[in-house]
Amino acid sequence: MELKQIKVILLSGTMKMSGSTTWINNLAVGFSRLDVEYLHLIVGTLGRFPSRAQSVLYTGRSRSNWLVRLLRWIQFHKIFKQAFSRVEMRFFNKKCSDLLKGKLSDRVLVVKGFNSFLPEFFLTEQFVVVDVLHNNVNVCELKGYQGQLVAVSDTVREGAFALGYPVIKTIYNPIDISELQLKAKEYEVDCDSPYILYVGNFFKEKGVFDLLQAYASSENPEVKKCKLVYVGGGSSFNELKKQVAENDLQDRVVFTGLLENPYPWIARASLLVLPSYAEAMPYVPIESAVLKTAYLVAGFKAASEFFCTENIYTVTNQPGQRVQSLKNALPLALMANSFELLPGLKDKIKPEEVALQYYSLLREADAGVE
Repeated sequence: MELKQIKVILLSGTMKMSGSTTWINNLAVGFSRLDVEYLHLIVGTLGRFPSRAQSVLYTGRSRSNWLVRLLRWIQFHKIFKQAFSRVEMRFFNKKCSDLLKGKLSDRVLVVKGFNSFLPEFFLTEQFVVVDVLHNNVNVCELKGYQGQLVAVSDTVREGAFALGYPVIKTIYNPIDISELQLKAKEYEVDCDSPYILYVGNFFKEKGVFDLLQAYASSENPEVKKCKLVYVGGGSSFNELKKQVAENDLQDRVVFTGLLENPYPWIARASLLVLPSYAEAMPYVPIESAVLKTAYLVAGFKAASEFFCTENIYTVTNQPGQRVQSLKNALPLALMANSFELLPGLKDKIKPEEVALQYYSLLREADAGVE
């Protein structure tokens, strides 16, 4: 039986709770639907979140190598960082060579997040490497890219262009709508009242404190009849919990912790809020819209690429204005119950449509298109 040759490699580190994990898993679904021969190569080990790819390979950690363990034991990695990096690189290059031997097509597309580690094994003419920018980056970060650059939103693309770097196109992150709808039915939410929902990391820049203060200071009856639920975790958790106590809101604010499947909470919410200061392509409000849950987002630059005007509240840099704007917007959003996205967006984020756009980069390279 003739072995099918791999044409696409999705490259990542160990899978953990992050937007990058969602992105690469949905991209795997897309290539599966296209019936393209691909695999997911994880430079690391099996993490908390499994890959959705049909074929997955793991390099393991470099510390599994006796020489790397010895060098770390004698603190070589701290004294001679560059030399130690070369030892680790040789380990990963050999692992990639052994794992992929005899499996690859003459030309292979390698798709990776910009910050994911790239073994030098892939720096040959056989591979077309695509680095995907999921966030705005600075000039120092961009100096290290080794493949073609793709951005997940026009906002990120324009920011990279402003720094002088050639992002070849914007390709939106894929979202598997049918999978979301199934996950939203996996369990019943334990909440005895309507609620306003935040899902994500607990950092100041995500607006978690703005949301709490807007909620705490609101006298609107539509807001007051709702609880406030935070799904997630992060470095600001203790301070956030402290402010909940200071506002005497222990009975009205719920912390669920990190959830592998937050979609039942999203599906049942009265309103999902993303008060973030900046985003590239925000997953959660899009997922909320797909599940027909009303959403409200801050007016960060990329918001207008994805969301309708009535779902965006205006913000400025004036002290206190963010909280006041959100406070004013909450009751209006609750009453409007608006969950639509910009026309055509749902088609653009289908996993198979996104995968096809990436696959076209390989076909262009094979055809000699720059």
